[in-house]
Amino acid sequence: MIKNYIITALRNLRKNKAHSSINIAGLSVGMAVAMLIGLWIWNELSFNKYHQNYDRVAQVMINQNFNGTIATGVAIPIALDAAIRKNYGSDFKHIAMVEWTDAFIAAGAILITLLTVSVQSIKAALANPVKALKGNE
Repeated sequence: MIKNYIITALRNLRKNKAHSSINIAGLSVGMAVAMLIGLWIWNELSFNKYHQNYDRVAQVMINQNFNGTIATGVAIPIALDAAIRKNYGSDFKHIAMVEWTDAFIAAGAILITLLTVSVQSIKAALANPVKALKGNE
């Protein structure tokens, strides 16, 4: 009986090639998307479970309003440290505030240096293009 079903299915596949290929491609894409969504959900639900007290680990985020657009970020005011310790200190054994100031200062200094050198080079090239192309002799 199963042999008859397979023969009938193969005949229909050969007879309606375009329709069959569209159906098979759609089924394949649908199954792939469903598997990716399932893997994504599994990853989100199993994130950071290696920590012994993973259910007690938290990250504080802040919502800020910039000209009517609300942005969410992890950079919170340092003054919030005291409020978190006062209001939620009993809920957590450790509260760690991470400071990114040094990295931002270094990146800003490099950016200012690059912009300064670029602006000076452009000014020199515009002032005397022939000399700028010849370089130092």
